[in-house]
Amino acid sequence: MAPARGTKPLFGTNPIAFAWQRADNHPSVFDFATSATARGEIELHRRAGKTIPHGLALDNDGRPTIDPAEALHGAMLTFGGHKGSALSTMVELLAGPLIDDMISMESKAFDDGLGTTPCHGELILIFDPSVFLGDALGKNLAAPRCFSMP
Repeated sequence: MAPARGTKPLFGTNPIAFAWQRADNHPSVFDFATSATARGEIELHRRAGKTIPHGLALDNDGRPTIDPAEALHGAMLTFGGHKGSALSTMVELLAGPLIDDMISMESKAFDDGLGTTPCHGELILIFDPSVFLGDALGKNLAAPRCFSMP
C-alpha cells in the first residue's frame, strides 16, 4: 500500500486483530487490514471487467485509478487516509524492527519479484486480564457497557 499522500507502495496490508473475552457470551473479535479494500476484491473486479471505486488504488505512476488491472500493478491505498497510514506504520514497526524482522519493503526486495507470500514478522500480544483486574475480573469481562453485542 502507498502511505497517505504517497505514490508508491511502501506497506503490506498490515492487519490488526483484537479479541475481548466475555464471561457469558462469545468473545468480541475483529480482524481487519489497514488497506481501503482487499487485493482479492480488486482481482475479482478485474476478472469481471468492472471498475473499482475511486479512492482505493493508484496506478504504477502513482495516479488515482479505477482500473483494477492498473491498481494491481500500482498500489492500494490505506483506509482513512493519514489515520490508516499511521496505523499501518505502527503495525509495520511493531511487527518488523521491534522483533528484529523485515518491514514490507525489505520483504518485497527479498522476494526479488516472485510475488510470493510476504516474508516478514508478526507480533502477537496477549494480556492476562486477571493480572490487571484481580477480583474485578468477572465484572469487567461482561460486554462493554457503552454498547451491546449480539
